[in-house]
Amino acid sequence: MRCRAIVVVAVVFAAACIPKPQPIDDERKAYDRSGFREYILSAPPSGIAYPNKAVFGKKIELVGMDVEPRQVEPGDRASVSFYFKVLDYIDEDWQIFVHMDSWGGFSERIHGDHYPVFGKYRTGYWQRGEIVKDVLRVKVPGDYNAQKIAVWMGLYIGDNRMPVDTSNKEVQQDGQNRVNAGLIPIILKK
Repeated sequence: MRCRAIVVVAVVFAAACIPKPQPIDDERKAYDRSGFREYILSAPPSGIAYPNKAVFGKKIELVGMDVEPRQVEPGDRASVSFYFKVLDYIDEDWQIFVHMDSWGGFSERIHGDHYPVFGKYRTGYWQRGEIVKDVLRVKVPGDYNAQKIAVWMGLYIGDNRMPVDTSNKEVQQDGQNRVNAGLIPIILKK
């Protein structure tokens, strides 16, 4: 009986030592957003090139993706803008992962993992109802030989990905908690 009591005490002590998430509501409200006005929008822009309605963890909706310029040559740079609608408060700082895979040819994957808004406006600070514009600048390798780049994205912390709501059949997702956000057309040199 004494051994069980020691085990119970050890389990209770261990549980008491596990850090519990602290509410960040006060910190979220006090966060100075003034430097991010071009990234925190009241509504998504009209004419988004690749509209989407993917919902991650019932908290974030990918409204869509734009690419500037709309077509890119190998060796050029492009700005990929993701527009997220904040459906509910997020208590963790999720990173955005981006897998840019060739479409119609063979090339290496271009990775674009990052914290949103250049790491300065993380998901834990996002306010319900905001539209957050996140810009990723990428360089297409000079030897890229695919006609299009498929942009797959999702959110993650460590090895955990935020789940994608699979009920919307219009959202192209691959069962690995990532969605196809859009395409980058490539102008191949002859």
